[in-house]
Amino acid sequence: MKRRERPDHLSSSFTDLMTSLVVIFILLFLAFVHEQVGKQEIVKDHLLAELQKRLKDANLEKGNIRKEGDAVVIIVPEGLMNFETGHSELKPGGKAFLETYFPPIAKLLVTEFYGDIDSLIVEGYTDKQRIPGMTEEQGEARNLQLSQERSMKVVEEALHDLEGPGQTREREFFLDRLSASGRGEQEAKHRVGPANNPELRRVIFRIRVRSTALEEAAKEIKADLHQ
Repeated sequence: MKRRERPDHLSSSFTDLMTSLVVIFILLFLAFVHEQVGKQEIVKDHLLAELQKRLKDANLEKGNIRKEGDAVVIIVPEGLMNFETGHSELKPGGKAFLETYFPPIAKLLVTEFYGDIDSLIVEGYTDKQRIPGMTEEQGEARNLQLSQERSMKVVEEALHDLEGPGQTREREFFLDRLSASGRGEQEAKHRVGPANNPELRRVIFRIRVRSTALEEAAKEIKADLHQ
């Protein structure tokens, strides 16, 4: 008597069908994510162009405003941010820079990029200078603390510049997204040159552009499941 093979054949066909559907779904998902990444690049290009306009009189070199990964960065050298060597208090020149340029940037981000900005991080960096008698480890720790204090001072001053009338929305936007990060000697560790290097003493504004790919994909999947 012959064994019946039809049920096994149907089971195998069903498995092949499900596998094919999963493969198709993955390919469609990857295509969707790629499309979203393309949209993120468009936003970054637009943001870069607008920031270059707002900062055209700021005495920054062209490479000091550029795209990096998922962000557009503004690199402000020590000569413009103005900190006293070994201290974290902003000098008048640094305060003037923020007062002149930060409110217009804030207005730009709120009016044209409100839903596109994930966060704005103020990063502080230092060179490799040491106080006499300090070990390498103590020097690194001191410079890390110094960069943290400087970045925090920049954040405080920037928020102070958004306390005027008509700036409530901008201030709330940045209270939600603005943060300080001290990076110490991170850029100096693998650089050859003098310990006292003003090019390494800088503040970077990192404006991270939101990627909605996964969020939008989840919404699409949820909608399909309820159809």
